[in-house]
This record gives sequence, C-alpha cells and structure tokens, in this order.
Amino acid sequence: MAGQAGGVRAPSPGFGLCRTCLARVTVRGRRRQSNPRAAPPVEPPECFICGGLMDTLDELADVAVERIAEYEYETFTVGATLKPAILDRDDYIRSSMSAAGAGSVKAALTGKLAGIISRKTSKRLDRDDPDLTILMDTRFGSCEVRSRHVVVYMRYSKTRRGVPQKRAACGICEGAGCAECQLSGSGPSVEGMLTDYLLGVVGGTGVRFTWVGGEDRESLVMGGGRPVYARVCNPVRSANNLPGSVSLDGIRVSEISRADKVPARLPPFSSVVRAVVWCGDAPNLRPLKTLAGRVRVDVGPGRPSSKRIGTVYYRRVAPDSVRMDVEVEGGTPIKRLVDGEGVDPSVSSVLGVGCKCVRFDFLDVIAKD
Repeated sequence: MAGQAGGVRAPSPGFGLCRTCLARVTVRGRRRQSNPRAAPPVEPPECFICGGLMDTLDELADVAVERIAEYEYETFTVGATLKPAILDRDDYIRSSMSAAGAGSVKAALTGKLAGIISRKTSKRLDRDDPDLTILMDTRFGSCEVRSRHVVVYMRYSKTRRGVPQKRAACGICEGAGCAECQLSGSGPSVEGMLTDYLLGVVGGTGVRFTWVGGEDRESLVMGGGRPVYARVCNPVRSANNLPGSVSLDGIRVSEISRADKVPARLPPFSSVVRAVVWCGDAPNLRPLKTLAGRVRVDVGPGRPSSKRIGTVYYRRVAPDSVRMDVEVEGGTPIKRLVDGEGVDPSVSSVLGVGCKCVRFDFLDVIAKD
C-alpha cells in the first residue's frame, strides 16, 4: 500500500507493526487477517507506529525509578511526551484500519510504563490524586518529577526586634540572611527563616505563605503567636513527621501540623496590641476610652471599612508618652489609628493633639474558628 495522510507516508505494500501496537489497534476483537493491509508483527525498530519504542519501556522505567528514588510517596501517575511523527503515524493507522476507538499509542505507553514502575517500586498507580506525577520525555529518554504540594499550618512568636515578616528582595539568599544582606542593611526575615526550615525538613522548590495579619520590623509577636499557612511546592519528603514546635533565631514556631489546604477565606481574627504613643502635652488621657466601638478606615478611594476597637487600657509612661493596651479587629492599621490618617476617630482626634506611634507589639493574635 502506498499513500499520504497528513504528511505521513505509509509503507508499501503493507505496514509492519510490533505485537503491542497491533494488539492495540485490533483491541475490539478483529482478526489480524480481516484487514489485508496489515502485515504480520515485526521486530523493532521496524514497527511503523512506534519504531521500537514499546520495546524500550523497561529502560524508560529504570530511568523513572532512579529519578523518584529520593521521594517519599505512596501513589503516582505517569505522563509522556512522544515524537509528533509517532502520534501522526498512530492516527493514520487507526484511521486506515477503522480503529478510531482503539486506545492511542500514548495511552498504551503510559499504561504499560506505569505497570512496570509499579512492579519495580511496589507503589500504587493513582491517576486522580497522585503523590507523584512522572513525566517521561521519550524523545530524549529523560524524566521530570512533580510532587503534590504540602500545606503546613503553624503559629510563630517573634522575640527580637528588627526582623521583618516578609523577606527582602535579595537575589542570593531570598531573605534567609547572607553577607550581601548585611552589606545592604537588610537581614533575616520570618519568611526567610520559615522557608529555610521547611525546605530543610521536607525539601522542595519553594514555599508560598498566607499570613493571618502582619507586623512591623520592630514589632514583637507574643502570646500564642501569629497563624500562618505555608504551601511547600514539590516536596521530596513527607510532612507527616514534622515536630510540633521549633526555635529559630528569635522566632518560636508552634502548633506545626499538616493541613488539607489553605482556606479560601481566612478566619476572622483580632489582635491584642500594646502601643507606645507620643502624645505631646495632652493634659487629659480619659478621652482614649471613647475609642472603643467602631472606627472608619479608608482602604482606598471610595472604599471605607469599619473595624472594631475594644476597651482601651492606658498608662502614662512619660510626661509626653502613653502606653495603650487594646484589642483590635484584624486588619486595623495601628499607626494610622494613632495619627488619624484615613481613620476616624483616632487617638489624635480624641485627644485633640497630633500623636505618633513610637512602636507597637502584639501581645496575642486571636483567630476565630
């Protein structure tokens, strides 16, 4: 037979198929003799469709097994990239033999490859929700592995000042702290230290954080700590054996546990804040009590928000300064609550003088279920 189909030249007078490809295109029970164009199965690399690829699956499986040996997993699935010419020839043969309903060469290859890998590793194939996805590039005999991300929930306390929550834009250590950071005046961050710790425990290519609130570089975080979710990308090891707590450099991490996912909407929370406020020569501090209730916060042009302020406890700590303890709804801008920029009422407005927040710390962060 001679002819053209989509740029694919069919051999003449017939085409040879290996046993795997012939069985696939006759999967519906046709007799081989039923189609006179089909030649008897031949040994690779003469197979018109795969060119002998189906007989190299053991070698490809060995590449995959070696590549995934470092991972901790229970289930896997397999994907593959094939030469376009193989896919074209497969489409042509299935069309010529009226076998469009037969499985494709790609599906057959990944299915057989998965079976070999399963036998070699004693791990289970799971196409819906696998721990590992093995991507074979049959053009080059190479393998890429992607593991299912892991979500870790934890709370952190910060016991020293000068540590920002989010890492600085350092292209060398990404906020973990290095000589370049010291030269540029930046240093380690909570994000950088948590990233370094998690990647050291479970491995991976990166960590993405979802914070429940934030704090300034100079703010302390005490009490039960601030909740945070960490999404570890492409982990190598299991997160099931994470310790419940760990101490880093000025950071105490507790309640470390694996979570099913990062919530689509974070739970509401409040913060107990202690702020030191410069209030100049304000003679009377009693109006601070009137802050309790709701304050209006401008979060953008035409976008006012309302935040709840709890009872204010205060104490004069210097002739021109006062210390305030107050529970505020999550997302309340503490410095703006003091100076009054886009917040009404504010400490400045109720005292009748321009006030400034010297520093503020979080005595506790209370997450609501």
